[in-house]
Amino acid sequence: MASNSLKKVAELESVAREIEQYFSNHPDAGDTAEGIANWWVSHQVLSNSTPIVLSALEYLVGQGVLLKRKYGGREIYTSNGEAL
Repeated sequence: MASNSLKKVAELESVAREIEQYFSNHPDAGDTAEGIANWWVSHQVLSNSTPIVLSALEYLVGQGVLLKRKYGGREIYTSNGEAL
């Protein structure tokens, strides 16, 4: 059971790094969790990536790396405007 938890943490950290790298390369980018899961995150590792992407996004918001904004009733994630 513990190894499964460690695998999920490693997966979350990997996805968070991938998202952070994308924002670093595209600082004016912004998208919904679903858009990020479908277009930004490598599908080589994740088949149903939206839940883990959402967790990674919330982690990055909590760390101050990303901002979450409401736009037209949807949550959009963007860079916090500082260099990543």
